[in-house]
Amino acid sequence: GSFLVGVCMVLIAGKTAGSELWRLGLMVGLLGGFTTFSAFSSDTLGLLEAEQWFRAMVYISASILLCITAAAAGVGAARQVF
Repeated sequence: GSFLVGVCMVLIAGKTAGSELWRLGLMVGLLGGFTTFSAFSSDTLGLLEAEQWFRAMVYISASILLCITAAAAGVGAARQVF
């Protein structure tokens, strides 16, 4: 999901004013389902409730870093192709 958000950022950037609706529809509507934080929140809460502090911090950090890295990879790949 984050990778595809990066691709969409490149494909839609600088287009006509009407593209804002496409951007919102694709990135928030469609792709938002792939990158939802509901599972992330549930898993993190489970770790915190089990007092697994270190595992929770590693999970939070890794999730954020991997999502940002995937989005950056999507931007890079889309720029190479398009």
